[in-house]
Amino acid sequence: MIAFGLGVTVLVSACASVLPYRAPSLPRNQAATLQSGYVVNGYNKARLTAIDGREVLGAEGSIILSPGAHRPKLFVSAAGTTIVFGEAEVTFEAQPDRVYQIHGEIRYGTARVWVVDERTNRVAGRGSQRIAHTGGP
Repeated sequence: MIAFGLGVTVLVSACASVLPYRAPSLPRNQAATLQSGYVVNGYNKARLTAIDGREVLGAEGSIILSPGAHRPKLFVSAAGTTIVFGEAEVTFEAQPDRVYQIHGEIRYGTARVWVVDERTNRVAGRGSQRIAHTGGP
């Protein structure tokens, strides 16, 4: 009886930890757009995995954001003679009616990520995280 109760508790808490991101329902001129999947230097690629702690599924495209502070989490990979990958978060302030691009690279064992405002071509936020993941082709 106790084992059944513990199993249910573990199952429920495991399911509750993955909360999907839900885009706000705002008119286009009141929302910000975050674009995913940019390649830098031909080898590095950044992919959006979460926003504000909520998982983003199938984010190869655009994500709608409400204005204000957001924390996108990016998966960054680099391919050369070996494959290196990691994740890092960046915090930035989304403005209405703006489009932002995510970028990332891996340099010297660190996943570096940044968000660029397309209108001004300025970096809106940066983040980095040391990594330890490597693999062969």
